[in-house]
Amino acid sequence: MHISGKILIAIGIMIGIGGGILLAVGIGDLSDNEKFQYEEVTRVVTQIEDTDNIGDYGFIIYVEGSPGDANANGIHDYCENVNITAYHDGKWISENPFTESANVQPADLEREVFWKWTVDDNKYFFDGCSEDVVPESLEHNGTMLSRIGVACYACMAGNTTIISDGNVSMWISYYEAQLDGIGQTVGGVFIACCGVFFIVLGLILGFAIKSGPKVNQYAQMPMNNAQGMQTVDVAQPVTTTMLTEPVYEDVAGVPVEPQETLSSGEKGNFWDQKEPENPF
Repeated sequence: MHISGKILIAIGIMIGIGGGILLAVGIGDLSDNEKFQYEEVTRVVTQIEDTDNIGDYGFIIYVEGSPGDANANGIHDYCENVNITAYHDGKWISENPFTESANVQPADLEREVFWKWTVDDNKYFFDGCSEDVVPESLEHNGTMLSRIGVACYACMAGNTTIISDGNVSMWISYYEAQLDGIGQTVGGVFIACCGVFFIVLGLILGFAIKSGPKVNQYAQMPMNNAQGMQTVDVAQPVTTTMLTEPVYEDVAGVPVEPQETLSSGEKGNFWDQKEPENPF
């Protein structure tokens, strides 16, 4: 397998592990944050953190009932005779919520922060429970519930109080917690798919790209001889020749008499030598 394929596979495995961890965290958050944080309550005080300081999505409120307008007055029957109020002791955003250019307003305890908004679609923002809009409905523990509105949409950090008059029970879901779990789950799936893509791409490239030709470890060395240039492969076995002193009898075929060496006599001190005699 080519080295590029191995590198891509390793990158894909690391990305896949990261995506799997994020996916597990998102699923865990969704399981911990059940659909409703408050069930069958008529009054609740809850807290909004708004750590990013750009506003919070607030709370979604359901009541018991099914969609429909039996008396044909243009309002869903489950919304009639239900009076829900809410107020918030923290700051709120009047324009451009959930953006860096949000217009922040000071706290106002007299400001109503509950609106009848039955679907999660800005096209029907604060629809007033109109019969023209099909509301979100679900069955929970054998009880049919329908969405009646939201509380503290675009509120910032602070405490929110939600009250239902007439002993009408509310099921309340914290929208921000649901969004966090969904975002982490979707992000984990996306990152894990990227990791699988890198692994598959690495396998394809690893087997598709052929390795380059192997380099000959043995070089060829030119040598000169009497007839011209000759190339010798140094990979072949090399024969070595040792030089020895020639034997003259073997070369000339003539026996060689042993030679006597002249003795140089005993050497003495230079100053002890006798003066040479005059021959005349």
